[in-house]
Amino acid sequence: MALLAYHQDQIPFPLLATVTVARSGLPFPAPLELIIVLFLFEMFREAGQRLPSPLGQTLSVVGGLIIGDAAIRSGFISPSVIVITALSAIAGYTLVNQILAGAVSILRGFVLLCSILMGLYGFMLAGFVIVLYISRLRSFGIPYLALVFPKSSSDFFKGLFRLPWRSYRHRVDYLRTNDSSKTDEGEGKQ
Repeated sequence: MALLAYHQDQIPFPLLATVTVARSGLPFPAPLELIIVLFLFEMFREAGQRLPSPLGQTLSVVGGLIIGDAAIRSGFISPSVIVITALSAIAGYTLVNQILAGAVSILRGFVLLCSILMGLYGFMLAGFVIVLYISRLRSFGIPYLALVFPKSSSDFFKGLFRLPWRSYRHRVDYLRTNDSSKTDEGEGKQ
């Protein structure tokens, strides 16, 4: 959205010409269109979660297709906004833990708002603010990004590369345990 609203010179000319022709005659500016479509998508996602599992997923997909097609045919929304929203939805479905979908939708709205207001600078600022917030989080007294930014290089490689479980002899340093060795006291005893 930052590229369409502020930085059109960063989009290749053939793509920009296609988007501009598709946007001619539309009643709303691109940022408002995207907010409307994302709101509709969130409504479909919430409705899909409240229905039984197979029916809920079908409702989200089919409802989105029907409403999106009707909105494009009526000249209410441009096809490029539907494509952007669909890519965002597909990226949201790749989350391993679907409980995080609500938090991700809030972050998506925050990044969208910053991008609409300040362009690419707002997009980068939103990313910076999100990383700052995550770096301040603690879970059970351990920093949330401890695996990404550990204090020792050995912990960094343990977080980056996963070796077989038996090859780890010591616990990671950031846990600050009394005994750093990983010995099973009951192993080998009858």
